[in-house]
Amino acid sequence: MSGVQVGEVVEQEPVGEDVAELQRYNRLAQRAATAKGADFIDVWPVFTATAEQLAGWADATPPPGQLWCDGAHLSELGDALMLRLVRQHLESTGAIDALTTYDLLDRTDAQRAYAELLDDLKPDEL
Repeated sequence: MSGVQVGEVVEQEPVGEDVAELQRYNRLAQRAATAKGADFIDVWPVFTATAEQLAGWADATPPPGQLWCDGAHLSELGDALMLRLVRQHLESTGAIDALTTYDLLDRTDAQRAYAELLDDLKPDEL
């Protein structure tokens, strides 16, 4: 069996076709979010700028890490950057506050009170 094994970290940034595929995915994800009325956090500019800054470090002073652990999956540093961007978005849009305005009810009362919010969900989507 070849390739990256579970738990193995391969320090590699996405390049060439990988970058084009990630850009394509980003555009499609943005379209899908817009079509469903969902928020979309465009992390692409921040990730690419950060990756370029990390790549510019001198050999004598290696960068503190890479954003991707294998060219496609985020490293711990990439996860931390993603967390920061998501947290900033949630705070700036008030999304968490909007979610916490509902009354706290017991399970049965909540099912009745919020039935209209759950009508469109199928069991396999929960």
